[in-house]
Parts: sequence; structure tokens; C-alpha cells
Amino acid sequence: MSDEAIRSLLRQADQAGVPPSAPPDLAGRVMRLAARRRRRKAALGALSAAACLAIAVAAAALLRPDAPGTADPGERAAQLRQEIARLDLRAQTTLAVAEHMIALEAQRRAAPPPRPAPAPDPERMIQQEMDKAAWSMVQLAARMSVVENRREEAMATYRRTIALFPKTAWAVVARQQLRKAFPTEEI
Repeated sequence: MSDEAIRSLLRQADQAGVPPSAPPDLAGRVMRLAARRRRRKAALGALSAAACLAIAVAAAALLRPDAPGTADPGERAAQLRQEIARLDLRAQTTLAVAEHMIALEAQRRAAPPPRPAPAPDPERMIQQEMDKAAWSMVQLAARMSVVENRREEAMATYRRTIALFPKTAWAVVARQQLRKAFPTEEI
């Protein structure tokens, strides 16, 4: 298919222009929903961590093997103070992490929204598809020539590649293969 025929088809498709059927604020709604889910997930994660920590502390306190009569009440009070200090440090650390996450979320909200990516160039996309098709034909011809021992069909496929896709790099490869097979013939 020639470039002009492809361009003509693209122009006709553009003139037919069908408006998009998506709601006008679809992207904004999706982003708000994603943000709401992230916040919910972060809150549930922090809540789950706090609950696990409380359960672990309670279990450790209940399962601690204290020999009756050997623990001095002063010693027990010192142990409890150390435990309280450790728990306080963990709570402060968790609070600092939560505050940091809140600050990052506020920064993200204050930042300008990302610019949408530019639309792909249709001509470039068509050229890429033509390159892929030419490559496929050259690979088919090579397989027919070497593996399947169908040399004449392979040469015909190389010629078809050159005829259909003359401006591709794979047409050059097809010409080279034909020159190898028929060195005296002009291609």
C-alpha cells in the first residue's frame, strides 16, 4: 500500500471524526478515586500496624515467665518503665512516619498536574507497522530458503517485499538476498 493511499485513508477517517463517548471529567474522577483508595490503604496499614503492635505487647506481657517471689516490686516497676519508654519511642516513630506521609501527600496535591503525553504520530506508527510487515516477509523468505528448501518461493517473497515496501530497510535486505542468489540478474 503506498504512502499516498494511507494518507488518503487517514484524512477520510479524520473527516468522519466521531466524538469520544467518555464523560468529560473521566480522568479527574479516576484520579480522585485512586487518591481516595491510596489514603484508605495507608490509613488501614497504619491502623493494622498499631493493632499488631498492641497485640504483640499484650501477648508478651501475658506470656512473660515471672517467677513468683523472686521479682522485687522495684525491679518490676523499672521493667515497666523501660517497656513504657520503648512503647513511647515506637509511638513517636509511627507518628513521625504518619506526619511525613501527610506532608508528602500535601506536596503532591500542591504540585501542578502532569502534562499529558503528546499523541503519537500516525505516519510514524504506519511506518513502524510497514517495517514490521517487511521484516516478517524477509524472515519468512529466509526460513523457506534455508529450513524448508523452497528456494523459488523464497525468492518470490523477497521480490514481493521489495515491491510492497520499497522504502524500508528490509527491502534492502531482500535485495541483498536476491543478489546473493542471482548475482548476474539486475534487481
